[in-house]
Amino acid sequence: MSVESQWRSINWLEKLVEAALLAIGVVLVLVGDAYNEQNLRKKTAHRLVSDLAPIFENEADGLDAAADYLGAVIEYAQVARMAEDRDSERFITSAVLASESTGIDLTWEVLSDLIGADALTALDSDTRKQALKILSADGDHLRFDATAPYRKALRSALSPKDVQAVRRTCKDERASGWLYLDRGCVADLKQEEQLRLSKRIAAIEGVDELLSNHIDQLTFTRSEFLRHADMRWCMAALLRREDEKLPSACSANAE
Repeated sequence: MSVESQWRSINWLEKLVEAALLAIGVVLVLVGDAYNEQNLRKKTAHRLVSDLAPIFENEADGLDAAADYLGAVIEYAQVARMAEDRDSERFITSAVLASESTGIDLTWEVLSDLIGADALTALDSDTRKQALKILSADGDHLRFDATAPYRKALRSALSPKDVQAVRRTCKDERASGWLYLDRGCVADLKQEEQLRLSKRIAAIEGVDELLSNHIDQLTFTRSEFLRHADMRWCMAALLRREDEKLPSACSANAE
């Protein structure tokens, strides 16, 4: 083999080694980034759990209002994949209470993702029984990303007049970034109902503020979160009235 051929072989080997080292470096960087992102998400999730849990635990009206956003957080951020985390039991207890209070369905898959399938056995007996009761009530739970089934369920549960009224009730007022009851409806309510409603609105805006601090670190966009949370809350806001009649302001000028 000539000297020129030998140099070509050496140069080719050097380039091959350089390419291999570069590829290894890229892989290491990607792995490091993935680890850092996962670690950041876990810390962010832990912060979310710590921030949100008191809202669910300390005020019944706040629990009603905030529970819908808990559902959206579970679905899109999968906040608490933390069976090893010390707050996981506290969080799932809050989730179960929120689900019972508002009728939000937590699927078995979501609950398993939330705390880990094996962690159910770590819950206290009453909480575990309530979780299983909620989860087994209906095997075909609505999903948070399927707005069409919500509309269908809404129409089947309410009269045509009520369906029109909820469009008015859930008027979009983006000043706070959330859908909530029209101010004309609130003014027509009894004083105690106004107080209850103001607490719920405050709870919603409180959750909004908390999530805003973390929104860039989670795997969903703000518009996606709003779109899927709004329909859920509008339904719950009306259905929770049960036999109560909607105030007259809510049905006036219904679209």
